[in-house]
Amino acid sequence: AKSAGAAATLTMSTKKDFISVRGGVMANPMKQMQFKGVDFRTFTFTYQFAPRDPDERKTVNEIIKMFKLHMHPEIKTDSGGMVYLYPSEFEITHMIGDSVNETIGRHTTSVITRVSVDYAPGGKNLTFHDGSPAYIQLSLDFKEMQILDKAKILQGF
Repeated sequence: AKSAGAAATLTMSTKKDFISVRGGVMANPMKQMQFKGVDFRTFTFTYQFAPRDPDERKTVNEIIKMFKLHMHPEIKTDSGGMVYLYPSEFEITHMIGDSVNETIGRHTTSVITRVSVDYAPGGKNLTFHDGSPAYIQLSLDFKEMQILDKAKILQGF
């Protein structure tokens, strides 16, 4: 005959579980975290483009190409060996007109880690009669080249 309490049967999967039940104690589930350092800060800028004519489409394409170009290293062959020259570095400053915007945190020298171009933002693939996209979304991921500490944060970074 089936027991009515079969659905409430407890299972003990480890020796520790058995000791816990028999002794009426439970191990402390508190976890501890050890500080091992901080990583370089990352951030993303996203831009929407809606070029209205061929000249604006050309300008948008040049902007995208410029960011892709500066994201990658240059290969230099020297005396039969091959070395990489570092990708471009960026000094990013937020501006209001001709003045620095002090209300937005500053960034240390940064490099681009990803360039993402979406030619159909929002899932809408709209094109002009020549096939060029009517809307383009450009996302740029940056990584700072300096680890921040409390002193840098107090300086506005």
